[in-house]
Amino acid sequence: MSTPAAVLSAFDANQWSGTTVMTWDGLNVVLPTYAAGEGLFFDLIHFLNGRGSGTDGMVPVLAAAWIASGAAGAMTMGIDSTTGRVYIESSLVDFTIGASTSNAFWGFDSAGHAAVGGVAPFRRVAPSAWQTGPTTTGGLTIDPAGAPAAFTVGAARYWQDPITALRQRGSADADDDNATNSLEALINTVSGEASVRVGMTATGRVYLAWLVSIGHPGPPTWVSATFRAQLGFSGLETTQSSGSVRYVVGDYLPHGVIVFPDGVREDDLTASTTGSAQLLMSGAYGAASYGTRKGRRFAFDIRGPVVDTTQHLQWIERVVQYLTPGAEVSVYPVWGRPQRRLSPLDVTVSQPAHDLLYTTAPSYAPGYHGRYRGRVATAMTQEHATQWAGESRTWYRVTVDATAAD
Repeated sequence: MSTPAAVLSAFDANQWSGTTVMTWDGLNVVLPTYAAGEGLFFDLIHFLNGRGSGTDGMVPVLAAAWIASGAAGAMTMGIDSTTGRVYIESSLVDFTIGASTSNAFWGFDSAGHAAVGGVAPFRRVAPSAWQTGPTTTGGLTIDPAGAPAAFTVGAARYWQDPITALRQRGSADADDDNATNSLEALINTVSGEASVRVGMTATGRVYLAWLVSIGHPGPPTWVSATFRAQLGFSGLETTQSSGSVRYVVGDYLPHGVIVFPDGVREDDLTASTTGSAQLLMSGAYGAASYGTRKGRRFAFDIRGPVVDTTQHLQWIERVVQYLTPGAEVSVYPVWGRPQRRLSPLDVTVSQPAHDLLYTTAPSYAPGYHGRYRGRVATAMTQEHATQWAGESRTWYRVTVDATAAD
């Protein structure tokens, strides 16, 4: 079975600058008034949640619960720089992880883990890879050694993926360019509820989630019909439940977003070198180099109406219009893995192979599974047609050519 891939165009929020786009419990959610050069986000996830979590993210909640338990020292979570897997670490006191099927979301054994052993700091690295997709059951039960009681954190949240759950908005890394003005942060601020979540599902649809305990009566009320439609909501959605989590998911894919269930069919590195040379009368050559642009060429299979009634329509009617030459584009060879792609040649003493921002995954093809930030290349065709492979209209292949954005 193929791992789904995705392409996300840039998201331009300028047409809703200073506009009330929805109400949450009767409170207006207003987008900022964007100054010149603002309001354009590299892709939709930057706009939805700023690629991270607020004060209700897994790291601050875990740290607070550790202190509240009475355990000495501090506890944190992150990504192991060597394996790329999730770790939990206590600075002074050993701990165990309780048995739970929720552990698998983070890569820990469902049977739990005994004490780490050895000397402080005590770090437990997950034995398996974390799951690339959302969950509403990502709780971890931690039992500090000694008298303090065990505690559970993260059990009732709609986590988009482990990386987004662990990344903190305001961390000031290269992806932290929307710490306060993401849609999630704006709702958190106006509602006073840090547990409200906004993100994207495994199929690429936008969700809004909240805890039933905060008393929110239902989904938001859309004020701007154009904003609602841009995010893929029809207005006909109903609230869904998972334990104490309530959420609403858009009926359609957002504009500028497409998920390919069959994954990447071709993924080639490209390089375009430009320059000139001239033969001089002396017999020597005069040459000038204008530089090299590195890039990627991806190919995907679009499912036709025989298999999927809407995917080809999404591509033609709601995606290609945003893929103009030079436009920003994000390609996810593995949808649900939000870290940027890192070449194994760029691993240094100051840049590990894996962290919350970069990854060289997978081990069998280092540097190919991370998110690729690019700009649509001039070599990419601007003529798009449903060129079916046969009369059955089952599928056809499309390519995305991009040069590196940074």
